[in-house]
Amino acid sequence: MTGLGVALMLVSVPVFLLPGPFGLPVFAAGLILATRGSGRARLAWLRLRRRTPELGRQVDRLRRLVGRRRRRTPGR
Repeated sequence: MTGLGVALMLVSVPVFLLPGPFGLPVFAAGLILATRGSGRARLAWLRLRRRTPELGRQVDRLRRLVGRRRRRTPGR
C-alpha cells in the first residue's frame, strides 16, 4: 500500500500541470494510502501539515468526504 501511495503522489506532480483541479485529489489519495501503511510516512505528513496548514485542511476535508461516501448505504 505504501508503494502505491508513493506512486500516486509522484503521478500527481505532472497532473498538477493539467487544467482542472485533478492534481490535489490524486496527491491526497496517494497520501492516504502511504500514511495508512507506514508510521514513518505518517510522521512526515504530520510535520508537513504543521508547516502548511492550508494543505492539511484540504486533504482532511477530502478524507472526510471519502469516508462519508464509503459509509453511506445504497437506498438511503
